Amino acid sequence: MSMSGYTLCPQCGGDGIIPKGSSLRVERKKARKGLTETAERMGISNTYLCDLEHGRRGWSPELVDKFRKALK
Repeated sequence: MSMSGYTLCPQCGGDGIIPKGSSLRVERKKARKGLTETAERMGISNTYLCDLEHGRRGWSPELVDKFRKALK
């Protein structure tokens, strides 16, 4: 189940809501952060972050938290 810009988190039994990758990409661009810089600060490869942002991989609540911290 999904809402505009958000999806239910499958890891928490659908109780939590996490943003879709495309909305997080917009958030990164608004913060004026590059893909490589953000990925490095998250401790993941830039290819993996690109896959997350384009919906080819799923976001976990932990990755969303690392992502938001990397934008600060």
